Amino acid sequence: MQVRFQRHTLKPGESIRLHTKNYVLAPRRPVFKREKNGGRYCIEISATSPGKYQVGYGREVWLLKDENQPVHRFNDPEAQRIHLHTGWADLVVLLGDREALSKRVASELRRAVDQFNLKIVRMAEEGSPLRSLRLTVLEPKSQYPEFWSTVQISRQEAEAIIGHLERTDYLWRTVAEPYDSKAFPIPSYFLSLSLGDESYPKPCFDIGPLPLG
Repeated sequence: MQVRFQRHTLKPGESIRLHTKNYVLAPRRPVFKREKNGGRYCIEISATSPGKYQVGYGREVWLLKDENQPVHRFNDPEAQRIHLHTGWADLVVLLGDREALSKRVASELRRAVDQFNLKIVRMAEEGSPLRSLRLTVLEPKSQYPEFWSTVQISRQEAEAIIGHLERTDYLWRTVAEPYDSKAFPIPSYFLSLSLGDESYPKPCFDIGPLPLG
């Protein structure tokens, strides 16, 4: 692989941030993240049940004899391998506060209600009479397949939908139980929320999806 060399000189007590990574812990199910090519979902972080844990982070650093020469680190007999580790920190995972999480997600949706989208998506074999529905506050731009019905709704209608979802399990479950769409039975529907213009290449923030049966 390509290696980029950097030189840092630290005095005692100084520190430098070389790499950061965000982690998400879900009480019941794995957290899924869409791949960069927009294809299937892949597992980002495994499910974490409530309980007591210890967490830490480690890195493996190779010191090469001459940074100006192309050296394969695994075959260089003079390369020195160093293990860096943060040590362990105690972590207690609790069941989330359903009401508080629902209010927080609803608040974020209301804040961006001008970009609100709701989709009821079919999972069915080709040629099925089942249809998919998209409700959006934005003016529809992107082209959807013929089995989709797209309806533009008002801000007030979007706020009413958000209020209904806040009173049900949906917004709570989007935080506590992310779901893999590949696991949906066929035929069935799932509910999906998003914020933003879905026409490429505009960014779009997705929440969900969750099965409806």
